[in-house]
Amino acid sequence: MKRLPSLDGLRAISICMVLLSHILLHIRPQNGWQAALLVVLGNGEEGVSIFFVISGFLITILLLKEKQANGRISLSAFYIRRAFRIMPAFLIFMVTVAVLAKTGMIAVPRWQFLRALTFTMDYVSYKNTWIGHIWSLSVEEQFYLIWPLLAVLCSRKTLTWIAASVIVLEPFIRMADRIFLPSTRYEIVYMGHTRADMLMFGCLVALLYENPRFIQIVEGLFRKKGPAFAAVFIFVGSPLLQLKFGGLYLHPVGYTLQGVSIALLMLFAIQDARGGGTFARLLNAAPVVWLGVLSYSIYLWQELFIGFDGFSLQRSMIGLLFVVPIAALSYYSAEKPMLKVKGHFERRRARLNTPSLASVSTSQT
Repeated sequence: MKRLPSLDGLRAISICMVLLSHILLHIRPQNGWQAALLVVLGNGEEGVSIFFVISGFLITILLLKEKQANGRISLSAFYIRRAFRIMPAFLIFMVTVAVLAKTGMIAVPRWQFLRALTFTMDYVSYKNTWIGHIWSLSVEEQFYLIWPLLAVLCSRKTLTWIAASVIVLEPFIRMADRIFLPSTRYEIVYMGHTRADMLMFGCLVALLYENPRFIQIVEGLFRKKGPAFAAVFIFVGSPLLQLKFGGLYLHPVGYTLQGVSIALLMLFAIQDARGGGTFARLLNAAPVVWLGVLSYSIYLWQELFIGFDGFSLQRSMIGLLFVVPIAALSYYSAEKPMLKVKGHFERRRARLNTPSLASVSTSQT
């Protein structure tokens, strides 16, 4: 098996949540039903959390398999793979933004443009409409700087303790930030040090993936309909709690409960695909997988078409019609060719390292 099943389908769900969130956020003024739709149907924060959990899971699996196959992890190879995967589409997007700003079609402060290029947008207050969404890519890039290095230096057991410790400590970090740095309270949902646990949930699942005790616990939860409860919580329970209690729910326990639920749902989706279950058939349907494959490009380009403050719902939906075609153009002209180059790089490296690097396709990461 070259690809873990269902993950692209989960990405498709995530990007739809993000798109709905951004469309509804830009509608002004907002009435009561639009605010309710924003939380229940367009919970972009949970969509991003799903992306983070999947990313931590896949990156950690690849690092562990490389270490197992070759006895070491090559940081240079890791960053070359990441560059092939992320930078081509990102740079095309940023050049487009620069051209539009230069011609006066959009307004982007130069300093925020530089923060986006250096992947520090997560620590910017009052993010620019057109590039503010790069905050989540910034969190990912900061994760790529730290976690692979820890994987080189630490044993699997130590990595497990680090991931678990971050998950346990993160609610206290968020609440300390909320209490002692009130000026950054609004930014808690964006900053790398306050959202790291979402990535760590994926990392921890990957580290425990072959642990018999962990497998026993997860299978017990499957038998007790745990994934169904997790799905209801992710898409209904957590949004309603967030609507009612806001950061007082989300910061201390909300993200933690989200992470547990997303991790459980992700594991069930992978296992359900092996058994041919209905949920997995939906996630692995060709159109859904295709949307998941395009999710990175959709993520990059969406704000240029739906990021207009003051738009009506109708105008935002019209803008949405342009997002997928532009994302597909970006994917097939930039991402896919670079993925082929990355695949060539991986095959060449595998020939130089025996046994070859193992089973999960790096096109999923």
